[in-house]
Amino acid sequence: MDIAVHHSAFDLNSTMLNSNEIRAYRRKRRESQERFWSRFGVTQSRGSRFELGLDIPQPVAILLKLYLQGVINDSDLGIARD
Repeated sequence: MDIAVHHSAFDLNSTMLNSNEIRAYRRKRRESQERFWSRFGVTQSRGSRFELGLDIPQPVAILLKLYLQGVINDSDLGIARD
């Protein structure tokens, strides 16, 4: 999928992500914090802080936004699905 097609859907320079929406998305998928955040190179404890509102570093925010938009998936991140 061409990233340029989806670029207008969100601002890659903005790190503003809604922590409640991220947590709700993870819970809807029935994934633990450890499993969800590990795909982005983040520990469970750090992911928990992000879900509580801690600012997400830009590289992680970019990956997360691309993932949530469906531009990249688990196989792109080197994660095997069960």
